[in-house]
Amino acid sequence: PLNPTFVEMYGCGNIVNAANHVLRNLNVDGLDAFDLRTSKPNGEPWDFSRRGDRKMALQYVHDHKPTWTVGSPPCTAFSRLQGLNFPKMDPAKIAAMLKEAKLHLHFVISLYQIQLAHKRHFLHEHPVGASSWKDHYMERLLSRCIGPVHVWP
Repeated sequence: PLNPTFVEMYGCGNIVNAANHVLRNLNVDGLDAFDLRTSKPNGEPWDFSRRGDRKMALQYVHDHKPTWTVGSPPCTAFSRLQGLNFPKMDPAKIAAMLKEAKLHLHFVISLYQIQLAHKRHFLHEHPVGASSWKDHYMERLLSRCIGPVHVWP
């Protein structure tokens, strides 16, 4: 069987750095990372706030068919700590923060849906207490998963 391939979204290239330096013997055939701190083929940084960058990443997953897609979108707006600040904040600012956070969350969910449709895997990295787990699209995605869904505290 082929060795697994991984693509990391929002992970600042840590998976690539670890595999190529610290953990060189992972028996992995392909590693790629897409983040503001990694570059697209044209040399510009990836920015998933841009529709074009999201489309390019979706196309990459379609074309390269990674065994695993690892997503770590920003979770600040979904964190318990941030939620404690919401009563003191301007509602318009809260709405803008949540809109931006949901854009990124829903983007990785679309990547995970591709993975599930092709019987491949995904790993979503958000704290257990993050409200993102209660997002309608996340709940719907998790209900589609075959086999166990693991959440580690």
